[in-house]
Amino acid sequence: LPIRRNPVAVPLAIALLTVVALVPYAAAQDAPAIPPAAEPELVALGAYVFERDPVPCPEPPEANEPVVCFGTPDAPLDEVRDAFGARLQTLDPTWGPWSDGEPEGLAALLTDQSIYFLWVIDEGMAIATAVVEEASPTDATGDAAATAGASGADAAPEASAPPAEAPDRDVEALRACLHRHVHMETRLVPESYGDGYDVAFDVTNDLPWALAGLRAAYEVQSTDRSVPWTDANPSLSIAGGIEPGETRTVTTSAFLPDAALDDDLVVTGALLDVADPDLRLLVADTMVAGWGETPTERPCEGR
Repeated sequence: LPIRRNPVAVPLAIALLTVVALVPYAAAQDAPAIPPAAEPELVALGAYVFERDPVPCPEPPEANEPVVCFGTPDAPLDEVRDAFGARLQTLDPTWGPWSDGEPEGLAALLTDQSIYFLWVIDEGMAIATAVVEEASPTDATGDAAATAGASGADAAPEASAPPAEAPDRDVEALRACLHRHVHMETRLVPESYGDGYDVAFDVTNDLPWALAGLRAAYEVQSTDRSVPWTDANPSLSIAGGIEPGETRTVTTSAFLPDAALDDDLVVTGALLDVADPDLRLLVADTMVAGWGETPTERPCEGR
């Protein structure tokens, strides 16, 4: 899971504090522990970092508020935060100590196109999420001179020609080319820090340039169930990259609940996109926060 600290998101996190409404937890609640807006990834991530099942929030969230509560700390706050931080570092080794620039007890993490906010304070622990709206660079074109109106007595009598529009990108053709030259197999492997599973992507790069990141989709399901346990579309940076002709394995946590671990599980996966050494995407139908803002200019061809 490509998770990283996101100081820019702190103002949004402060706004969400009013949504979480962390006050002393009541012993009995009629509200469901998992609100309708909570996605499985949100619940699984919270269950992993807090090491407990969700409980009803003291003030039940609205149907469209993705907030999940996990009760109050059961040990001194410093010990709970240290353990919490250690679990975050198993997901993102770059995650550092609590930042003095963030509200006390708040961790802001970024994955694909969601921002996660996790609170560890005396009054309670909770996780919330907010969608990051990313506009594709092909959504808007033109420069400032093209949009500014002419003014003054010496304005030209005729309007200048409008700027040329960016050519449409053939997403399906680019993705078909990607699949011809980058091959990926998906499998479940035991996780290195517990009893669960990671999703492993075995990627072979036959493009003439190195891969610094990839976007993939996966789904984990029991053979006797029609509803999957989890599914996600992670965007993964690749430390060291994958050079032309090289095969490497890239892993991410499956975030499976304990109830799934005894089942006969199968995983399916699909490669959605790859990023060049400048983190510019090839297909670029969905942009990734923190990566290149424009598609790669490197060719999609065999090495």
